[in-house]
Amino acid sequence: MFSGWGAYRPHLSDSPGPPSVLDKFPPETARQIAIAVVDSVVPACLDASRQPIITTEEDVDWTMNVVAHGLRLPLEYEETIRKCCLLYQDWMNVLLGLPSSAPRCIRNKPEFYAQRILSQFEGTFTLRSDSDGGRVAVHIRLALHVLGVIQRLAFGAKLSELTWNTLLSSLVKICDRLLSPPCRLFGTLAERIGEPLVQALYNVWIKACDGNFPSPTLWKTLQEAVVTWRHQRPVVDEWTQICQVLTSSVVRHLYGSSHGDDLTLKATYEDNTTTVSLKVSMPPDALVQCWYRFLLILGNPVELSRPQVIGKTQAFMQAAIENGDPDMHHTCLQRLPSIFLLAQRGVAGLVDLFLQLSVQPGQLSKASGGDDESQSSIAMSPTAAVTADNRLHDVAGTVASSFLPASLFSANKGKGADGRPALPKRSTLLHIFGEWLFQSALPSPDDVRIMNRIAAGSAVPASRVDEGVIPMAAFEAGRAEALACLCRLFCASCCNEQFIAVYLARFYYVLQQGLTYIPNYHRGDVLANLLMFSSEIFCNDLAGAFCLMPSYLDALELVLPVSAMPFVCNCNVQELRRSSTMILMSLLCVPMHFNDLTISDLSLVKGTAESSGAGHATRSDTGGVRFSSLRVTITNLVFAALRCEKSPPVVQMLLGAVMVMVQDAAAVEKASQPDGEVSGDPGDSQGSSLQSPVQPEQRFTLSAQGEGFQSRQQNTINAAVICVRACRDVTQRFLRFDSSNSVHVIMSALELMSGLATLNLCGVSGIEWRYTVRWLCDFINTLVCQPPRAHSRDLHSMIVAAYHCLLAWTTCNHRLLFEQEPLRAVLDVCELGLTGSKSVSKPRDEDDPVPSLRGEKEFRPVSRRVLEAAEMVLYAILEHLGAFPPPMGPAAVSSMLDEASLLKRLGKTKGSSDAAFRYYSIDSSTLLGLLPCPVTSDATLPTVTIILRGPSGRHTWTMQLRQVPRHAQPLLAEQLAPVKRPEPHSDPKYTVLPPRQPWPEVVKAMPKTEADCSIPALAETLGSSTEESVHVGVQDLVNKQAELEREFVNRIPNAKHSSHPPRLKPPPIREAFQTSRLLLSHLGFVTPEGLMSSMNKNSDRSDSFTLMDSEKSTFSPQVQALDALPTRHTDTVHVFYVRPGQSSLSDILSNRNLISQQRPEFAEFLNALGWPVDFATHPGFKGVSSCLHNPLDSSQAPMPYYADNNTEVLFVVPSLQKRARQFLTKLNEQRSVDGSNAEEATLAAKVDILDAEQSSAPTTASMTSCASLTSVPLNAPSSHHSRSSTVPLAWQLDASIIIVWLERFEDWAAFPLGKIAELVSPMQGGSGTLPIQAVFVHPLNTGLYRIERASSPSSGVMAGPLLNDMVVSRRSLGPLVRQTVLNMARRRRILADSYSPPHALRKRRMEELCKGHINKQSIPDFYCELFRPHAAASAV
Repeated sequence: MFSGWGAYRPHLSDSPGPPSVLDKFPPETARQIAIAVVDSVVPACLDASRQPIITTEEDVDWTMNVVAHGLRLPLEYEETIRKCCLLYQDWMNVLLGLPSSAPRCIRNKPEFYAQRILSQFEGTFTLRSDSDGGRVAVHIRLALHVLGVIQRLAFGAKLSELTWNTLLSSLVKICDRLLSPPCRLFGTLAERIGEPLVQALYNVWIKACDGNFPSPTLWKTLQEAVVTWRHQRPVVDEWTQICQVLTSSVVRHLYGSSHGDDLTLKATYEDNTTTVSLKVSMPPDALVQCWYRFLLILGNPVELSRPQVIGKTQAFMQAAIENGDPDMHHTCLQRLPSIFLLAQRGVAGLVDLFLQLSVQPGQLSKASGGDDESQSSIAMSPTAAVTADNRLHDVAGTVASSFLPASLFSANKGKGADGRPALPKRSTLLHIFGEWLFQSALPSPDDVRIMNRIAAGSAVPASRVDEGVIPMAAFEAGRAEALACLCRLFCASCCNEQFIAVYLARFYYVLQQGLTYIPNYHRGDVLANLLMFSSEIFCNDLAGAFCLMPSYLDALELVLPVSAMPFVCNCNVQELRRSSTMILMSLLCVPMHFNDLTISDLSLVKGTAESSGAGHATRSDTGGVRFSSLRVTITNLVFAALRCEKSPPVVQMLLGAVMVMVQDAAAVEKASQPDGEVSGDPGDSQGSSLQSPVQPEQRFTLSAQGEGFQSRQQNTINAAVICVRACRDVTQRFLRFDSSNSVHVIMSALELMSGLATLNLCGVSGIEWRYTVRWLCDFINTLVCQPPRAHSRDLHSMIVAAYHCLLAWTTCNHRLLFEQEPLRAVLDVCELGLTGSKSVSKPRDEDDPVPSLRGEKEFRPVSRRVLEAAEMVLYAILEHLGAFPPPMGPAAVSSMLDEASLLKRLGKTKGSSDAAFRYYSIDSSTLLGLLPCPVTSDATLPTVTIILRGPSGRHTWTMQLRQVPRHAQPLLAEQLAPVKRPEPHSDPKYTVLPPRQPWPEVVKAMPKTEADCSIPALAETLGSSTEESVHVGVQDLVNKQAELEREFVNRIPNAKHSSHPPRLKPPPIREAFQTSRLLLSHLGFVTPEGLMSSMNKNSDRSDSFTLMDSEKSTFSPQVQALDALPTRHTDTVHVFYVRPGQSSLSDILSNRNLISQQRPEFAEFLNALGWPVDFATHPGFKGVSSCLHNPLDSSQAPMPYYADNNTEVLFVVPSLQKRARQFLTKLNEQRSVDGSNAEEATLAAKVDILDAEQSSAPTTASMTSCASLTSVPLNAPSSHHSRSSTVPLAWQLDASIIIVWLERFEDWAAFPLGKIAELVSPMQGGSGTLPIQAVFVHPLNTGLYRIERASSPSSGVMAGPLLNDMVVSRRSLGPLVRQTVLNMARRRRILADSYSPPHALRKRRMEELCKGHINKQSIPDFYCELFRPHAAASAV
């Protein structure tokens, strides 16, 4: 840029200031004259009350000759020099419009004399013989005073072009005389005055560009001068600051007011502490030209790392000759490493300003204010875009396209068409800064040769040590900054452009060189910065980036498997390990994805050393490394890092990485199985004598650092091996009560264990699963049995999470509980959670220990949440173990039959006497509904239908009373039939027998004795007429009866009788039963002992068997409300599709209706989340439906749905519907009309159009309005068909989860997360927005998928396994995303103290229902009611 122009450089070394007439006198005489004149003239000139002494031009010329000599006096005459400065300052006030005592001639020609004064001011900075002594402070004060005068003149006066040229030339000469020599000669003055001096030069120069743009010759002069000052730290420091200010203003001008800042300079005046902000209003063209030229005045910053170049200037060579040191061992050259670092940091800051990037403080090493080398930041360099032969013809000319890339200035201001900031392309920035960055990032050729010799086994050459030359390691910090800047350019998340192949090749080569580490030669700054800032290199679509995979793995083996870094690391070690872990997470699925594809070798020089000791030469000889061979290395690194890592966030990332590896390996193995082969049940291998076929200790060991890739390829692993190793490592390290493990780390470990339990892996012995379950039980026991002072909210959250994990292991591997030991361990921890203690044996006698029964213990659970978690596990074991999915499928774990369905099948109606249900309460936790009517055609047996409602749901049973098996039923009918008898042959007649005598006839002949007359006759005893009449009446009755009997006997001979006596027949079979009474009696519920407590009217207890009053009007609605409660954890997840550049909510919601414009992979992803269901016929999802989707609308497409025995989740793809429009209308009414609702208005307009289109199409179900979901009262009626529109809030989670499919990854930052939260919040029935968590999925060109997570501040810690910047394969994307959202919802529930699981909510609702409808009766009344036939009652 400056090569075609001349410079004033030869004149810079002239004597300072114009010559004075006193210079011809002897020094002592001239000094005395100057002191005398100044002491007499200056006070008179500055005192306005005195008669002016100097009036004519001759007087002024003579005085200025004396003052010029006075400014160069020795520093011991400080007062005289100060008076000279004050005189010139007073005369220059004329240009500033300030009061001045200047003569008339100066007032008439102020700029002419100002130019002379500026030239003479150079004498103030003349180096005296005593400048390095104790009077250096005097010199500094005088110099700062002059600099302040010059800056006030530049910023306060309107100067001509000639005056500006004189001012700029004088400043350049002053700086050149002080800054160009080595610091060893005049280091004290140059160091202490260097910063304000250079600051003044740069500030005045920029001010000159505003209206008086310096000529090309001046720019060339400045550039040549600054190049010779680069060994001075203030020169580079001020250059970086001024370039930052100019770049910020250029960015503001080019890309809108939302970027950058106004041009504001900072000036330091006399006391070196007062800083003044100076605003400069510069024309845009001049601003861009000024920025670009200032960018180039320092030359190539790479030369700062080459002392042989910096030390070849004229001033250095002259100093070497004068001091007899031809080797140029100058002190200032030893500071070049810190100066080089400072320059690279400044260049990188400029790149970040263009990219609008903010480097996190934790990622940068702390800056050093002294000579010590610090870490962090960036680098820059622009000569690649400059045409050297171009010349500037205008002093303030416009920007020429040949000087700068046109693409840098072609972008529109403000935002682009897609609403995003119109920032320059990264290739454009590489055109400007690329050459400097690439050169700075590479080691010098000499260092490369030394590295190769070290790699070959040779020692460092002795000359390298004895030369005294600065070693390469000293410049590693600056080289690291250049690499960090390149990594941000190529690897940034928002990078969606295609780079030029040449730039990519250079970048990969630079990275490959930077990843090389040789102990005792490299410091490690380059490797550390490279790993920290290239964490996203494999997450973006950089063509050919995976060729660096072996080099990165070698570098990661230096960082992750060890706790202490093997190299000197000045950066934040925690951030370094975190970035290294992120790189590792982006490589988890790559080996299995590319499989046997060969990785190209980037080693341009054969034999280049590698960091881990595994040379590239081996790979070159074998023709490269296959991706599949790196699988063992990645797996080893994950487990090694998990063993050494201490940071909780990084540990959670590694735990998620383990789950991704196992899931992906399991998916690969499942796809490779032949048709018809089914994975074995891990619980099939029974017996303690069986040994696990997987031997992780033998087949899966961490490779030593000395091993190469060839030795690693010999290891083979599969999903079962990784799973077993994960179970062992996680249980042994994390499933123990330790203060070093945070609650979120333990929860992540338990989530990993839960995920491993759901995988049906073959080849794993049941011993491994039993070991894991036993460890989980011991972990729960350890947590619960902690002393009271250790119990806290976090501890109870860990206990609840452990119960959830135990639930997953027991239900997914149900055969584990077929054995006594695992079953006893699980039931023990359930009892511990329910009661707070176990049933341990207590010695009654020493020889007769008996267990402590449950009824003898005091119920003291550690907390309500722990109690409910233990109940959940127990319910699942008793009801779902080995019984899921039920006959009706996984969509419902409760019976879909209710009272209405049963009565409809029986053809009964409400109110009929034989269709009434009778309800009983058992322990106030179970509602028993009995219907004594058969539901089948077989009515010969006593049948009762039972609807059982409990905490786990509603269940319907039909029971029959049978005395014989079903196969013996036909034989029973034959046995009950009457046996046929033979018919009689004749009809014999009855023979009338003579009457029998009570005693023999001989008795009548015997004489009577007195004893016979001891009982008097009846007539003798009658004493009155009344008694006689009674006797007569009785005698008449006896006579009449005797007459009747004689008549009957007389008729017998004439009657016809059968020939055989009457037959005895069995009683007829009973066809009508009170089946309810029989069943309750057989179950033992109606015994007087069991009814004693519940039937006591004075008792409030209802913990036994009681009759319910179902005739109350509130009973039926409350039973319906109970049925509406869920029996499992339910979640609703919204899935959005975002096309490139979309950030408007209306456009995003419209994508649901534009299926033809969506990727086929998106539909595949939805199918992998769950199986499609049609909610018009779905058994009944009891989750929340948002106003973005109506699940009861049959016109909607099937939605993905997933359910297990504990959770069900619906994935809703929202679209524009009336429900969304109604909500937005309500939202607009609540907001002020200020134009902020333009997007909602657009959305409403699109809804109107779509509604008109949909109204013409036939639909089977009408839209329902978006109702605010509030808590359902106990007496609120509900319908089976409106199950999803009215749901209680008590069990709902106060958070929302969404999944976003991104066609362009950088759109995640512009996704309207807040507006989405407002739309999904009304489904919770609350005011305001709820915490929301989002999972972004972006398809890469390689066929892999990148994951990003985002959440609102109040959403809590993110759950895994998928975390930021993870890369997963296509085959495992759906299961991993589903597991992630389920873990997110589960962790949110676990951490919420107020959340109640479904079974606990149903239990409390059941207690309320039973207490409000108990029919208080005495025992006799209860029995009367029990035996009474069913009366007409209202059926539910």
